[in-house]
Amino acid sequence: MNQYICTNKWQNRFSNLLISLLFALILMLQSMFVFSQNGSDERCYFCNETPSFNFTTCCPHDSNFTQAFVTYQRDEKLKNEFHKTMRIIANPSTSSTFSNLRLVTNGYQKKPFVLDSDIAIPIAIQHPKYYSTIHIIPRFKFRIFQNDPEYPFENGDESLPVRTPSAMPGLAYYFTLNKLWSDSAKISVLNNKFFGVSGYHHSNGQDGQELDIIRNFDINTYNGNFSENLVIEFIVGGRKVFESEDNPDFFMENNIENKMGKKLNLKPSLARKELYWKVGYEWHPKSLTNAVFDSINILSRSRLTYNITMLQMPTKVKFVGDGSLWCLVQPEQAYEEWRHVLNGTFALDRNYNRGKLNNLASISFFNLSKRLNINYTCYYIIGESRHAALFGQVGYVGSDDYNIYLNESYFNFRFGVAFAYFNQPSN
Repeated sequence: MNQYICTNKWQNRFSNLLISLLFALILMLQSMFVFSQNGSDERCYFCNETPSFNFTTCCPHDSNFTQAFVTYQRDEKLKNEFHKTMRIIANPSTSSTFSNLRLVTNGYQKKPFVLDSDIAIPIAIQHPKYYSTIHIIPRFKFRIFQNDPEYPFENGDESLPVRTPSAMPGLAYYFTLNKLWSDSAKISVLNNKFFGVSGYHHSNGQDGQELDIIRNFDINTYNGNFSENLVIEFIVGGRKVFESEDNPDFFMENNIENKMGKKLNLKPSLARKELYWKVGYEWHPKSLTNAVFDSINILSRSRLTYNITMLQMPTKVKFVGDGSLWCLVQPEQAYEEWRHVLNGTFALDRNYNRGKLNNLASISFFNLSKRLNINYTCYYIIGESRHAALFGQVGYVGSDDYNIYLNESYFNFRFGVAFAYFNQPSN
């Protein structure tokens, strides 16, 4: 890869001589502080007998010390990458307006929602010594419905209601062992794998009866109570980085006009991809779940969860022009541009019912239409933003996870804006 250094075309010979002398002095000083051993460069460090701001310069010719220091630096780098991975695998927050297209059979609301939001911003508490991190997740889901005068109640909808919002605060703990987390490209059974356990509460803040037996022998989606004190999930996951070994050099186009202060971003490579995956077992303890729904086996208490995330990360090199030459501003770095996520759940319960209360049907284990939730979401990061993107989503919902609407099944299409921790360089 070519690198460009800004020079002053008006320099005279005396200036060139002075710069040459300064450059030679820098090389001489560098040779005093940097030495080579066994073909590898080793740093000099600032040392003292006790922690103090009065440092002296030393070159540790002891190879054992140097190796220990290199190992320490690598361990710190890998710990930071682990904590970063745990933020990346968190589900992005999404918000869409009037974009929901739902194909439902016994639907409750066929009009697009005024607003459909799933807000979950994890607050990470990472341990500085170990490969472990805690996420506090204040998750909240809500839908603003359009007015529907035909809603099966006396006055229908007249105030753009937020029907039964979902409060889902949770806590997650992720960990791995330092021997499992590495920067090696080799694939092994435990290489770059992590484990986790999470728990969350789910309720909708309503005080009506869960079932509407008087009107239509169905679940009371108007103001029916929904509450699960605690849901627990056990997680295992991993990551893999794919980077092409053939990364050709780029060249500057001659027809690019060079102006003072003009910025230029080049993409020499589109080959880097990062794959993250996780699967989990979600358990709804009987003593902590909704007793009414559990008594008729309409609420799944045992679920398989899955998530596969692929990041497309082109590399960029940034220059600025001075009217004559192109000056290197930032070296080649990878920027997340696209994110593809496939996720969902599958109900594992042996006894699982769906339908009207006066005509409940037992759902076979292989009936995907009632047991499977699957969504594909594509995110396009806005510019080089670390937290904002546009998204489009298509999927099938076998059992709606929006609290009291658990008896609904539909195809779903939506698009809007998303917020997450996107994988961008720090500078």
